[in-house]
Amino acid sequence: MNEKILLIQPPAKYIQPPLSLSYLIGYLNKNKITAELIDLQKLKDHSKENLKSTLKKIIDESKPTIIGLTAMTPQIEIIKDMAKMIKKLDKKVKIVVGGVHATVLPKDVLKSEYIDFVVIGEGEIVFLNLVKNIRKKDVEKTKGIGFKKGNKYVINERERRIEDLDGLPLPHHYYDVEFYANYFKKMFSYRNKFVCTFASRGCPFNCRFCAVRTVWGHKSVNRSPEKLVDEIEYIMKEYGIKNIKFEDSIFGVSRKWLVKTCNEIIKRKLKIKWVCNHRVDLLDYETLKLMKKAGLVLIAPGFESGSDKILDYYNKGTTAKQNQKMIENCHKLGIKLEANFLIGVPGETREDVEKTIGLVDELNDIDIGVWNIIKPFPGTPIYDEWKKAGYLKGVNWKEFIYEKSMPFQNKLFGEDMETILKELRTRKSTAKLLKQKKIPVKKIFRIIFHLEAKEFIPSLKKFLQKLKKKQVSF
Repeated sequence: MNEKILLIQPPAKYIQPPLSLSYLIGYLNKNKITAELIDLQKLKDHSKENLKSTLKKIIDESKPTIIGLTAMTPQIEIIKDMAKMIKKLDKKVKIVVGGVHATVLPKDVLKSEYIDFVVIGEGEIVFLNLVKNIRKKDVEKTKGIGFKKGNKYVINERERRIEDLDGLPLPHHYYDVEFYANYFKKMFSYRNKFVCTFASRGCPFNCRFCAVRTVWGHKSVNRSPEKLVDEIEYIMKEYGIKNIKFEDSIFGVSRKWLVKTCNEIIKRKLKIKWVCNHRVDLLDYETLKLMKKAGLVLIAPGFESGSDKILDYYNKGTTAKQNQKMIENCHKLGIKLEANFLIGVPGETREDVEKTIGLVDELNDIDIGVWNIIKPFPGTPIYDEWKKAGYLKGVNWKEFIYEKSMPFQNKLFGEDMETILKELRTRKSTAKLLKQKKIPVKKIFRIIFHLEAKEFIPSLKKFLQKLKKKQVSF
């Protein structure tokens, strides 16, 4: 039997390059199985009617036998709708769902009568074996899958992790690199295009709001510095793009690996700029200095809060003092900071939020402040805790987005969290800029583009009224 395999990236409000599916296609191709990526994030019209007609066209033209779908928690209802649409078009198609939600709540996904299998954890080995076993008509013993057997759910043991990430083919050949490079340049008013990639999988830390460990495991597995820098060179030569965004939750848990990677970039004299995520307790001044020499221009550490009480609740393992030290070091070195903060946990008070605001205002050296309302995503410790406490009754998966508060959060805090979020995203940042004699246009845009669309016009009008009295620098 010759399978026709399609891997479909569903529509999303906040889009990201379909790297996971692209890695999967590369792995399948390496093992002599052909698959095609269909990226529905590029659709301008996300209505059900347009989605249905788009899927009909895809099914009619491609006549697939296996379709793989991937989803985060906020997308899972869309995935279920898509599975229904596909099965109505061709009931013989096998539908496989992977991703974070399918990994942590496989039975929730399998409740849909239109979904045949879920893939749990890393998808490459599992999906390859599933395809092979579908050929043999013997899928039940495939590791890392879940399925329905009569009225029961069968969840098999997980497949081993991939330890050699260097053996995975590069993903960029399989998705539209130019589309995403241009999209992010326009969306965030960046001067240059950039390409996203990963250097590792897994995380050894135990933050209560994070599901990375559940999906990828506790051990951080890295690509070799040489292979990673080979990829950077490939991106530069193939696409003419010299800006890289590393999507790892922590770019270099191991300082030894991080130093080797930076030195490899420097040794090859690559004129690149790159950004990454990290932790405030893993990087000292000298390491940051080396990272800058290797091309680091912006770092996004998860500060989360300026309150030690809240940091302890998150089991972050860091302190407000360490947050402050990271800000000071980056300012001295001229490394831009994107500071990420969360609000909305039980026991948090207005005083705790003000401590975070105080951290930002006192130091005045944060370039981008990203404020979000915490969500108890499945696979995180707080999901289990909050569910047990009864906080999540009646909550819909579509509500799991950072701009929206949940009823229990407003009740526990005593104020509307969405109102507070808007205040934090606009009032504080705008006030900070208006204190300056010259207001850099780049910073104005950073503030504007972190607003929701409905906030844009009123915030801009208010800002321009005050701007008339100030001098603007370009």
